[in-house]
Amino acid sequence: MIATKDVAVFFNGHPYRFKKGAQVKAPDALVRALKEQGAVRAAARKKETNDD
Repeated sequence: MIATKDVAVFFNGHPYRFKKGAQVKAPDALVRALKEQGAVRAAARKKETNDD
């Protein structure tokens, strides 16, 4: 997941801080809540490369 804006959250006794565009590594429950708020999005899929 990628942060769509700067986020600072205190979740389950731990502070989490994400800058816009940063990879989000957080517990599933927190990611689900951030997704509902529109603060994270799925990471872009890597394109397959054909080395022919």
